[in-house]
Amino acid sequence: MAQFMFQTPSGYIMDYTDKKIFWLCAAAVSTTAFTVITALFAQDNGANLLLMVIVKFLQGAVTSLIPPGLNSITQGIVGSVGMTKQVAMNEMMNHIGTAVIVLTGSLLAFFLYPKLGLLFVVSPVACVGVLYFLNQIRPEDIDHNAARGLTLESSTSNNAENSAAIPAGDGLQYTPPPATKTKAPIQTHPSFNLGFGGSSSTDQQQQQQQQQQQQ
Repeated sequence: MAQFMFQTPSGYIMDYTDKKIFWLCAAAVSTTAFTVITALFAQDNGANLLLMVIVKFLQGAVTSLIPPGLNSITQGIVGSVGMTKQVAMNEMMNHIGTAVIVLTGSLLAFFLYPKLGLLFVVSPVACVGVLYFLNQIRPEDIDHNAARGLTLESSTSNNAENSAAIPAGDGLQYTPPPATKTKAPIQTHPSFNLGFGGSSSTDQQQQQQQQQQQQ
């Protein structure tokens, strides 16, 4: 419920900020910290139920930063035209990582039972990996206009022809597809104003120009 309540503010934060990597790292650390707090302070028979509810509410709030953070960073690197393939790759790696963590936790539980306290070490270890790989992303490789959907293609220098951080192997692992030459201009002003004033003459002129170009 907390994650549902905070998903819109979290999306706004990630859309507005130019420090997307920092906020995503902060969300990962906070989520892990709340998991450890739960393991350390939870009491039998719900003796401190109110505290646990508050902890879980806060954890849900910070966790809501993760999906828009991942998507905005991805779109800022590959642009809108590269999102389909890159999101598919991200999700595949996400599920592989989940499977590895579940397998690791299951093996630890099998060999450590009934002392299962060390199971909660898995979360901080995974968080360290998240922080390491997030900080491999160079901030200058994120086009914040592309991340906000204001342009179709990312203007950063990290592409198939020019990159200062080419991975092992032949070139980059992924090349964003080119945008179509007949692409329609992107509308950057709100499509509605909720009754708070009308469109200015400049906005109306822009709308007319866009309609003419589309025709």
